[in-house]
Amino acid sequence: MFEASIDDALYDRLRDGRSIRIVSVLLLQLVQTSAHDVRLKARKTEKNRQNQMTLKRQECFSENRQVQESLLDENDQEVFHLSYKWDTRLNGYPSVQEIILYKGGLDAAMQAARTIISFLTRRSGKGKVTKNSNEAEYRAIFDNLIGDLLAVLFWPEWPAAGVLLTMICKYMVHVFRLDHYKRQSLMPATC
Repeated sequence: MFEASIDDALYDRLRDGRSIRIVSVLLLQLVQTSAHDVRLKARKTEKNRQNQMTLKRQECFSENRQVQESLLDENDQEVFHLSYKWDTRLNGYPSVQEIILYKGGLDAAMQAARTIISFLTRRSGKGKVTKNSNEAEYRAIFDNLIGDLLAVLFWPEWPAAGVLLTMICKYMVHVFRLDHYKRQSLMPATC
């Protein structure tokens, strides 16, 4: 009885009834919260934009003239001329501040994912054969993490799953290429 409750404590139940390991949940939360200040900065940027637009409108109405100039601020004018056409927040163009802000948040999440992957792969050992029980445990954690990431991939409540899987794939391709080039350099030249 006690053993079953311990096993249940090691898993988190998903909304579709499946379960993922608590370790995976904690690692996902670590990646997702690494960009904690983006939301606050985005609100501040939006509030500043609204204040600037309100002031411009008041100036136009106080002078009794029609709006002849755009309501875009200097940053948005810069983006307008760069022809960004993928956002619809302000006349279809994001501000440079917003692009930098969101890129910074993604960079923080990717760095956290890189650190997690680096840690797990270093502790998992180099070869196919495990040398001690610690390596086997870290390999199991890494294997379970990948399975759990695939289980919640594209779920809106777990956006870090895609980031972690992307970084794992990039790491694996990088390791494969290094191994491939090392093997090619060790092969004798044939004439």
